[in-house]
Amino acid sequence: MTYNLRSRQSRTPDLTGIIRQIKDRVSIMEAAKALDLQQKLSLQQTGMSLQGNCPTGHPSTGHHCFSLDLTDHFYHCFSCGESGDIVALVMLVNGIGVFEAVKWLADQFTPDLKQPLDESLENLPEEVKRKHEQADLYRLIYQEGKRQLYLPIGKIALDYLTQGRGYDPIKLQSTEWIFWDSEANIRSYLSSKAPNQKEHIDQLPLLGAFGDKFRLALPFRDRHGTITGFLKRAHEKAGFDIRDTKGVRWDSTKGLTKPDLFGLNRIRKQEELVVVEGYPDAAYLPALGLDNIVAFGQAAFSEKYIEGLRALGIKRIILALDNDNAGLKNSEEICRLLAESNIQVFVLDPPTMSPHKDPDEYVAAHGIDSFRKLIETSERSSMWLTKRIFAITDISSDLGRARAISGALEFAGTIQNPLEAQAVVDTIRTQLSLTPEMLDIYYRQVLENASRKHIQESIQNVTRDSQRMAKEGKLEPALRNLTLTAKQMLVEYAQVGMEPEKPFSAFLASKRASDSQRIPGQRLGLELKQFPTIDSAMCGIQPSMIALAADPNTGKTILTVNLAVDILQSNPGASVLFYSMDDTRDAIVGRFVAKLTDLPINDVQRKPKGAAEEKAIGDAYKWMSERAEENRLNVREIVEGMTIASISEAVHTHPNRESLIVIIDGMYNIPMDGRYSSIREENIDRANRVKELTKLYKVPVIVTAELRKRPVDDSKRKERTLHDIMETGKYAYNADVVCLLTPQDPDKYCTQPEPIVELEIAKNKLSSFRGKIELTFKKETATFRETSGSNPYSFGQGI
Repeated sequence: MTYNLRSRQSRTPDLTGIIRQIKDRVSIMEAAKALDLQQKLSLQQTGMSLQGNCPTGHPSTGHHCFSLDLTDHFYHCFSCGESGDIVALVMLVNGIGVFEAVKWLADQFTPDLKQPLDESLENLPEEVKRKHEQADLYRLIYQEGKRQLYLPIGKIALDYLTQGRGYDPIKLQSTEWIFWDSEANIRSYLSSKAPNQKEHIDQLPLLGAFGDKFRLALPFRDRHGTITGFLKRAHEKAGFDIRDTKGVRWDSTKGLTKPDLFGLNRIRKQEELVVVEGYPDAAYLPALGLDNIVAFGQAAFSEKYIEGLRALGIKRIILALDNDNAGLKNSEEICRLLAESNIQVFVLDPPTMSPHKDPDEYVAAHGIDSFRKLIETSERSSMWLTKRIFAITDISSDLGRARAISGALEFAGTIQNPLEAQAVVDTIRTQLSLTPEMLDIYYRQVLENASRKHIQESIQNVTRDSQRMAKEGKLEPALRNLTLTAKQMLVEYAQVGMEPEKPFSAFLASKRASDSQRIPGQRLGLELKQFPTIDSAMCGIQPSMIALAADPNTGKTILTVNLAVDILQSNPGASVLFYSMDDTRDAIVGRFVAKLTDLPINDVQRKPKGAAEEKAIGDAYKWMSERAEENRLNVREIVEGMTIASISEAVHTHPNRESLIVIIDGMYNIPMDGRYSSIREENIDRANRVKELTKLYKVPVIVTAELRKRPVDDSKRKERTLHDIMETGKYAYNADVVCLLTPQDPDKYCTQPEPIVELEIAKNKLSSFRGKIELTFKKETATFRETSGSNPYSFGQGI
């Protein structure tokens, strides 16, 4: 159980945090010893649990129905269904409320937390206190009603369950069905058990919309086990005729809230749930061994239920809804609702239970094992709903076919899992005998429309929320809300209109056709004429992530500038987006000019010494300006507020994306727009999102990264490896090519005007080449050249 109790004032210690500390520091074994349960309940250790009689006092023939889990620190009774954590255990055994139980634990085990606990309890909002006092009273009603169900007073209710519904009397004892006494008797009982709570007892909701005729009930618990009210069931199968309403079978206590699926509090360590409609199904079938079943009743399946599923780590749900029109309709709606979640949905087609109406009736006729086997026939929601769309549409006419295709593709457009979405498209093709090409254009339009609609809704929502915050004077949260959402929407917008992934067969045909058009010996990417060995090692600069790692001041920024100039000069149609996360735009332009003129980098930023030098610098600026006007060169710096989202948007909107290369100098400094628990988590996301650029837009991305500092002791100096890259676990893993740039002679590197620098290609997915390429680094003019091999270009004369 989790107790979401927040104090009114921020300076007051947080009660939820204090309770969490108590639960973390106290084991259920310690609590059981303090409560003397081993003696009282005859508990015996079996593996990692203690088993014995239930503290509620009901009969236990084997004397081991009650179990304390010593690993996960919770208790459960297999007969009456009681379960909870150490706080709930103290409440159950001592017959006290949650606040008194927490105080008892603090007195016994954590005296240092008594003062902050008292302060927090004192400052609790009245509505929170009232909610938990109400839950304590409901708990007393449940315990007494459970006892009464098997006494003469409860015979009328018990007969309905055992004779009317056919429930096994022994199995029934482990369910939460209770006898619901008259209002007057319930209030009288509560007054005897909690005489100090008269005001709360008088105000406690016991009746619903249909009076005091019902004698059966089920407690409705939230995911933590707290009772929020009662579902009341007529003890006559046909229900009651009340006022103008005939056959009333269900009612509930006034103000009952249903924050979670019914029965979710029983779910532990399970990834898969069976979801039914009927509360009786979810109340009784666990007693037969189907312990992963929950219900949503007559309420609409909403987002709050999805939140509860996520909180418990549920990965799959199986819909086993009633065999009627409502069951079919609810199955459709839930499939659509969960399409955008990461929870897999499977559907047991309701008609497969025919002639029975629901799982409860099916199990009564065929047994629980037969129902388990039936569940195994469930279909993926994508397949089931697509077939359902075609089943209810007349596809014999052109209009009907168009409607069926439109409805199924719109559903596919909402599915988060691309494999599930593709399954819908494949089902459409199979059902209508269509070729893959027939649906591609229309499906792409559907995806675009869905993305645009989602973006529009997100903009409206964030605008409304930010306006509300601003009116409340919360300007900083309002601005943060706008900024973060805008960045996320830019990323999503950048993907609008991208061609969806083709089926593998279509991809193979397309790739074969494209490859057959290649010229023998043709490189696979952009050419590097000034670095022919590097060009050969990578078969050109291909759409991939290329990481260039080096020690500080080894020339990695200058090398990226050299590569940018080479690409632009060697490929007339190529474009370069250069992002500097370390240096200013002014410094990067200076390196470009030095490379283009072969003049000392310091001289190009001073007044030219003569006419020849002035002309060379002028020609360099002219060349860069022409490339910029042609949209072939753009240099940006970090102070311009760049993020991954803005880079992605720039790539998406670039008019020459087919021949574009992106260079990010200082990848580790890219500002991120998420919230992270650690720098490692942030770096993982940074590496993943840079990789997405290459996959999404099919463009080369060259990034620079740092190497870890060398050991001070020269005797321990070793050659650099992939593992020397900062955050190597993700940067090196994501990169298709990893180049390590290191001085051949580190001791002399600082004093040499033109040192030899080794470019080791340590990882290469683009070709079989591995090894080192020697480069001469002319520091004065900010230029690199390959030391060995022919070089058809003379440096400084390529403008």
